[in-house]
Amino acid sequence: MAKYEELPSNAIEYLELDYDQSAVKIVYKSNTNKQYCYKCEDLEEFQSAFMQVCGKLEAQQDRDDDDNLVESEEDTIAREDASIGKFINQRIQLGNLKLDMMLLQSEDMLDKGWDSFTGSTMPKDAIVAGE
Repeated sequence: MAKYEELPSNAIEYLELDYDQSAVKIVYKSNTNKQYCYKCEDLEEFQSAFMQVCGKLEAQQDRDDDDNLVESEEDTIAREDASIGKFINQRIQLGNLKLDMMLLQSEDMLDKGWDSFTGSTMPKDAIVAGE
């Protein structure tokens, strides 16, 4: 399992590659109360391409002499015409990622003090109803 947080992305909060399930789990910044789980037949190729996009964005961000960022993610994405959100959307359009399920945290849970999804939402031994 590979987990990616603090990505150079305006759209993606969290991404996880689950090799046991051949799945890509994504939490979007637009709604951290939902986690999307996509089936992916070739996770190794997906991870390689994903890392290329991330590496390009991180390498191209302007930094000062002390290696501190001096450019926003938005500016880098616009200048480089590359984004993780665009990459994910292209993979969905090409059929490389197929929506398998979506987990939704209800308002009841939030009212009771539960936090929005952060990271993997499925315990290792969890059983999903309906499977």
